[in-house]
Amino acid sequence: MSCLKYAQLEGELSRFQQRWLRRAVFGAGSVRLIVERGGTVEDKTLLDQINELAAEEHDLFQKESRGDATDEDVERLRHLEVTLDQSWDLLHQRRARRGAGLDPDEAKVRDERTVEGYVN
Repeated sequence: MSCLKYAQLEGELSRFQQRWLRRAVFGAGSVRLIVERGGTVEDKTLLDQINELAAEEHDLFQKESRGDATDEDVERLRHLEVTLDQSWDLLHQRRARRGAGLDPDEAKVRDERTVEGYVN
């Protein structure tokens, strides 16, 4: 689904349906699929995804700290960490490109090895 079709459809749906659609379209790992298929992601959409993923990550961290996390939860947490890093990296690239007078839509999702290899 293109971002344009998503935006048009989202305006016609209830709040609950919008949230469900957003998760279906922009679930963890899907930023890469959208960009690789020639689509673009607006900064606001990317920030919305980051916020949703961060909330889910927080819930899983709490579950893990209580000792209630399943193996699937731990795997999902790892996947979320990578996807969040990729999403933040993409947002930073878009902002840097825009600031340099370049097309932000030319920013690319970097692979896990790259984004997980950054040193703070």
